[in-house]
Amino acid sequence: MTHTRQGVNPLHQRMIDDMHMRRLSPRTQANYLRIVREFSRFLGRSPSMSVVDASLRVHGIQSLRIADSSIMPTLTSGNTAAICMVIGEKASRMILDRQKERQAA
Repeated sequence: MTHTRQGVNPLHQRMIDDMHMRRLSPRTQANYLRIVREFSRFLGRSPSMSVVDASLRVHGIQSLRIADSSIMPTLTSGNTAAICMVIGEKASRMILDRQKERQAA
C-alpha cells in the first residue's frame, strides 16, 4: 500500500514505499537513504532529477541504458505493461538508429 505524502517527489516516495514494504528498521532506512544521497552526489545529480537522458542513457555511466517503468517521472495508477513495452521499443529503435549512423560514417 502506498502512503503518498504531498510535496515528496516520486522517486523519494518510491524509496519510502519500498522501505515500508520490506519492513526495514529505522537504522537500515537511514543507511539506505544516506547511500542513495552519496551515489547521487557521485553522479553529480539530485535524486529528484532523472537518472537518464533523452536517449535513456544513465548519467555518469558509459554504455548503460534503462528501458523500463523506472524512467517515468510519475507513476500511473493503471497497468504499466503497455507503457514498458513502448519504452522498450523506443530504446531498441534508438540503439539500432545509432548503430546504423555509426556504420554509415
